[in-house]
Amino acid sequence: YYSSKNLTDFIIESIKGNEQDKKPFFAYLAYQAPHGPLAIPEDWKDKYKGAYDKGYDAIRQERLERQKKLGIIGKDVVGFPRLPTIPAWDALTEDQRRLAARKMEIYAAMIEYMDDQIGRLIADLKQAGRLDNTLIVFFSDNGAAGEDMGELITKLSPAAQGWFTKTFDNRLENIGRPGSCVEYGPAWAQVSSVPLRMFKGVEADGGIRSPLIVSGPGVKHEGDITPSVLHVMDILPTFLESAGVKHPADKKGSKVPS
Repeated sequence: YYSSKNLTDFIIESIKGNEQDKKPFFAYLAYQAPHGPLAIPEDWKDKYKGAYDKGYDAIRQERLERQKKLGIIGKDVVGFPRLPTIPAWDALTEDQRRLAARKMEIYAAMIEYMDDQIGRLIADLKQAGRLDNTLIVFFSDNGAAGEDMGELITKLSPAAQGWFTKTFDNRLENIGRPGSCVEYGPAWAQVSSVPLRMFKGVEADGGIRSPLIVSGPGVKHEGDITPSVLHVMDILPTFLESAGVKHPADKKGSKVPS
């Protein structure tokens, strides 16, 4: 069992099971990945092996420069600096580097596995002849997550530390497998948030801004990037209008806020 696959299976089966009614469908596919604890199927665990060995400082700078090259951000944008509570990559021991890089390897594999499952869903819609009439909105609920359960536990009581150590197998070779409980922490969260300030849990851009992709009929400016402000409350009325469905409150004569 791996939730990204099983949730996708369920959505595909649900869409097929209701296609005879010829009515518009709404499918809410809420992946748990890449939320912690990090986990990935065994045959994917080494997909990014060695990809992050150069460390979070170098990779964060590389991502910033690539965003500029792609036109995602302006040429003069300066990334938010590494937090003073995060040690420089060069200051870590060899064991600390291996552990940090391994966490990011598993995290990246989780992202690609999720992308692979989304591809399965899109392929199924295409095969059924429904893709061209399906509006797809992809987004996350917040910015990158900077939690690190293992680090938090070290600040709690000896009893809590003992429970954590006995309960979970967080050896390097077991990260991402059943029985482990690790997250990728604030250093990699800053990589994910670049160039924005901070990450989840903070009311800064890195915490409250998240990417959103919209694809399907009626979508204008294909391939464009827009800085327009959007809130999750905008999603429902957009879906209703696209499907030609009235909000239940409309039917009762109540005015629905736009």
